[in-house]
Amino acid sequence: MRYIIMAAGAGTRWNNYLGVPKHLIEINGETLLGRTTRLLKENGITDYIITSPDARYAQYGPTIPQTNLDCEIERFEESIVNGPVCYLYGDVYYTEDAIKTIISTETNNIQFFGSEWEIYAVKIVNLNLFFEHKHKVKQLYMQGKINRCIGWEIYRSLHNISFKEHKITDDYILIKDETDDIDYPSDYENFKKKIKNKIRNSVKNCISVIIPCYNNAENTKKLIDKLLYQKHNYYPETEIIIIENGSTEDMSFLEKYSPEDIIIKHEIITGASHARNVGLDIAHGEYIAFIDNDDDIADDYLNCIYPAIRKDNNKYDYCLIPSYSDNRLIIDYETIDLAHPIKKLWSVWHYCYNRRIIGNKRFDENLNVAEDIAWLRLVLPEDEVQKGILIDKPIYFYKWENNENSLSHRFNRKEITRERKDM
Repeated sequence: MRYIIMAAGAGTRWNNYLGVPKHLIEINGETLLGRTTRLLKENGITDYIITSPDARYAQYGPTIPQTNLDCEIERFEESIVNGPVCYLYGDVYYTEDAIKTIISTETNNIQFFGSEWEIYAVKIVNLNLFFEHKHKVKQLYMQGKINRCIGWEIYRSLHNISFKEHKITDDYILIKDETDDIDYPSDYENFKKKIKNKIRNSVKNCISVIIPCYNNAENTKKLIDKLLYQKHNYYPETEIIIIENGSTEDMSFLEKYSPEDIIIKHEIITGASHARNVGLDIAHGEYIAFIDNDDDIADDYLNCIYPAIRKDNNKYDYCLIPSYSDNRLIIDYETIDLAHPIKKLWSVWHYCYNRRIIGNKRFDENLNVAEDIAWLRLVLPEDEVQKGILIDKPIYFYKWENNENSLSHRFNRKEITRERKDM
């Protein structure tokens, strides 16, 4: 099935607000068109095309100009349709669930998707029937018998509903989430506020990532940018906390990030334990993860952790994060007893923690060695049973050979060596 993203409208209601077509406006750092095409590709859809003559749209995939624009209904482009097709609206913010619903729903005829008042997609197998009603509606409009000519008129014609009546039938699939279309600048501003409020209220499902930061400017920026890409595109509720601990390198690049992207706290150098405690004190998330700023993470670090930690209605105390060191697994993670994980794993970045097991437990700032172990024994005591879940691939890369004097690694050497003995 081919997917056609309809983005060739005149944009008179939008009136070039912000100097861009509405399909290129950004929400959480991603354009509407970029989001739609990304979600399609993530769900295995590669046969899609965008109707627009604007050269800027080509960065998102193949484009064609609209062949006819004498009325709005012509957005349902026919020139490239030779089999089953799904029309998507270019000015709609689709949620992941909405796209999955549209793609997975099977039909042998014609299927409409949307809210009670807005159509978001039309999936068509019976092309002859759909275009017969499209042409019928257009003719009525051109003759002045109806005063509007959009997707709803095709829907009414197909279902034999009066053109003066608004009614949806049982075969119309309602999408009841944040999916919404953007027609006017006011729609955009209101929608941005709604999304921000949703993020603000979603702390319950948020991971706070705490990164103690001492020097290693280049690697720190690399880590932040990886996390921000996933935050902007997948999990905007993520909280990224940088505890900058008196670096001697130039770390001014940190100040270039938006406060909405990362939280920065500057401290006099006092060690990893203090930095982590400061992070715990200001973190809002229901889940906590630690990253050392001289290590590395996979590009899909958050994308792997979120589904795991949220699985089965928040029942897990922690998520275990498989890790590499020197291009090999630190341990065979399949041998870990998930009820008592610290019998073999003693580094704080091995886990994403449910806040309920952390409570007010903090790192001992008087320890210079094995502070991870001391804290983990409080959070995951060996004499208590924990509920853990294991991610199925390595997503953390421990690189202690890169900087033996960094804030965290100089204290972790013995712990990693000890873990490796259990391989």
